[in-house]
This record gives sequence, C-alpha cells and structure tokens, in this order.
Amino acid sequence: MKITLSAIAIELGEHEKIYSDIEHIEDLINKYKLTDRPDYWGWGNFRLSERTSFDLVQSAILKTFERTQISRDKIDLMIYCSAGTGEQYQLVNENLGRLLKNISLPNIPVFGQSYLGCVSIFSAIDIANELLKNGIKKNILIATSDKISGDIIRFREFGIYSDSASSFLMSSEVDEDFELLACCQGSNSKLMIGEMENNDSHFQNLQRVHAALFNKVSIDVLGVKKIFFTNVYKPILQINTVRLGYKQSQHFNENIQKYGHCFSSDPIINLVTYNEENQTDENTLFVLGAMALGHAGFCVIKKIQGSSI
Repeated sequence: MKITLSAIAIELGEHEKIYSDIEHIEDLINKYKLTDRPDYWGWGNFRLSERTSFDLVQSAILKTFERTQISRDKIDLMIYCSAGTGEQYQLVNENLGRLLKNISLPNIPVFGQSYLGCVSIFSAIDIANELLKNGIKKNILIATSDKISGDIIRFREFGIYSDSASSFLMSSEVDEDFELLACCQGSNSKLMIGEMENNDSHFQNLQRVHAALFNKVSIDVLGVKKIFFTNVYKPILQINTVRLGYKQSQHFNENIQKYGHCFSSDPIINLVTYNEENQTDENTLFVLGAMALGHAGFCVIKKIQGSSI
C-alpha cells in the first residue's frame, strides 16, 4: 500500500530578527563558552511571533486544506506535535478545542505527541504510517507547532529557536507529492538523563536509528538527493551527516542561518524551501531527520507525480 505525505504547509513567525537582537546575547555566548563566530555556528536570523502556537498551527493547517482535494469530513485523525506549550493542562485543552473548532474539525480524534522534543514529529509519522498501512485510518492530519515563551530563553548552547508551525496530510487515498518509503525513531534512556558511556554516545544513538531506517529499504545513502535535518549545531550536524555516510553536498543547511531552529518543523520547512527553489524530478529521494537529547528520528520519502511543491 502506498502511503503519501501531501499538502505540506509551513507557518513562520511574522517578525524577522537577527541573533544580535536576542537580549543579553553576549552574556549567553560567554555562559556557554562559545566563540563569537556566527558564520561558524550558523547564527543568523530567527522568527518571532506575537501569535500563540495554536494560532500559528491554525494558519498552517488552513493552508494544507487549501492544497488538498480531500474534504475535511474524510480526515479521520489529527496528530498534534509540540515540544511543549508551557501552559497548564486546562488552558492547553481549551486552546486545542478552539483550534479544532476554528479549522472545522470539531469532533475529530486527536493524538498528542510531545515528550520526544523535536523528534516528536517522527513518532507521529511512524504511528500514522502503521494506522494507514493496516487500514485503520485513511487520512491523517499531522501538525506541529512551537513558540518560545517567556520562561524559556531563545538562545541555548549553540542554537537559536524560532516560532513556527507546519502541517501536512498522510494518506492511503491521495497519490501526490511524496511517498513514504520508511520511517524509524528511537530513544536512549541513559542519554535522556544525561548518562553518556563515552563521548560518542549521542552519535551512536543517531547511527543506530539511521541504520534501522535503511534496513527497511533497498536504498543506498548516496542515492538520496538531500537530507533535511535539525537546524541547529551547524558544525556538529555537518560532521554527523558525513559520518552517517552522506556527502557534504547532500546536507541542506541553508535554513540554519535563515530561520534558526524551528523545533519539529525543521525537516518540513527545509523540504518545502528546497523544493520551492529547485526543480526536482519524479522519484527523487529525500531523507527527513531530527535529533533531540536521547532521541532520533528519520524517514525516507520519494517525490511522485503531481507534487505541489
């Protein structure tokens, strides 16, 4: 059975800022014992929104609805991903209910994915894939949204975080945009609590999940056009992708300086940006990937006829 990702949409914070606009940036650079070299780390612009994370994702979802032929009454599940809303349960519940009402899906079942940080989207894709392959669901809306709130600093260690959202449809009925060939995500409990067996433990977890992905498909890593990964830690990401077997030319990192880190939306934003700016042929292979503390996730997708991006 062919499972597709289609009607992909993104929503970025409406205000474009530069890294030097971050309050106390000099103190933060000193705190993390970094050199003030924005070109090296990939520091550049980021996006800030005055809207809530629910407003951001609502805009992304409405774009998805505009781009799909599937009517809303045929969407039988929504999976909502967020690294964390920073709000109490009751308020989150009210905001989620208001979102469902505003997008005209008032009674749809909702799954929430958040505890895996920026890898949560791959948990959602993995779950959706199994539900679709087994005929339990036919059309699943996946949405992810995150916004930096007042109790979380925007600059952490090497990365700058942006307010953003993304949305797309996973379906066994739609035959356009991208076919999902395989998906894999995994966690390491020791890394989650800060226990490292050696200095390479984080990469070893990344490598383990990546190997599991390619065990599911008869594809060589070098046959992938681009890998769209987390937009943070530019030098470290470049080293990791090369160690995973990719050439430097396969790593898309232009959005690190352009948008900063957009949480779970990073691989989706990178996919959209690349396909808007480049002509790619049918059957072109891409890898989406993300990592967080103790977590990693990947999927392989193939561009198919009728792509809208």
